[in-house]
Amino acid sequence: MKKFCTLGVLLSLFCCSFAQTFIGTMKVDNYTRENVVAKLSTKGSVGTIELFDVKFSRFMPVTVDAVIPQIKVTKNGNKTLLTGNNIIPTVKNKGYEKYKVTNFSGTIVSNNINITTMMGNKKVIYSGKLKQ
Repeated sequence: MKKFCTLGVLLSLFCCSFAQTFIGTMKVDNYTRENVVAKLSTKGSVGTIELFDVKFSRFMPVTVDAVIPQIKVTKNGNKTLLTGNNIIPTVKNKGYEKYKVTNFSGTIVSNNINITTMMGNKKVIYSGKLKQ
């Protein structure tokens, strides 16, 4: 019986955890970066967005992997809604209060993701397709 309960708990955790990887375009004010990989990992109704090898300006000397945690994930029919506000993004586990994520809004429909948010005083728009 104990093994059966453990198996049930593990299966429920597996079913609640989910990740999708997208590839698309990120626009930050007047700077555009192509082929940006974004990964949405969800556990229940909370998600994390990871943006890989991104720059937030053409003058930024290096690329970074940015993480936006604590995204609220809601299913609405065939659409997944992503929302959040006042989230501190991280790079290499260091929080960047100066670039606080506000007014985070996103949708996933038919394997396409669209996100609009503010990071500090910069408007960030990402649109991509599910990576096959």
